[in-house]
Amino acid sequence: MNEGITDTERAIGALCYMGPLFVISRVVLPRSDFCRFHFRQGLVLFVLELVAAVFLAIVKGTLGLIPVLGTLVVAALGFVIWVVAFLVSLAGVASAVKGERWRIPLISEYADIVPI
Repeated sequence: MNEGITDTERAIGALCYMGPLFVISRVVLPRSDFCRFHFRQGLVLFVLELVAAVFLAIVKGTLGLIPVLGTLVVAALGFVIWVVAFLVSLAGVASAVKGERWRIPLISEYADIVPI
């Protein structure tokens, strides 16, 4: 665990990876660099999850109309997307609880440019 990061910062940092709860870090600890780091990544991850939900809705409304094959494609695609999102969120929570700043591949590049 990293020294200088409080238990409160760790807990709030972990919340950043739980959907819209990332907003809590800006309200409770707006000046914490540790929480701002996790806030940015949580925000980008949440936006990507919303984009994925819209994408899946479009796929379901188009390919999903094909009997059997369309349903299987939509189900498999949805499963893969949500498992990946869950695992990335879980890794983010674990890193925050440990007091680390794990940079999520691909996502962290976009998180770095989020102005807060």
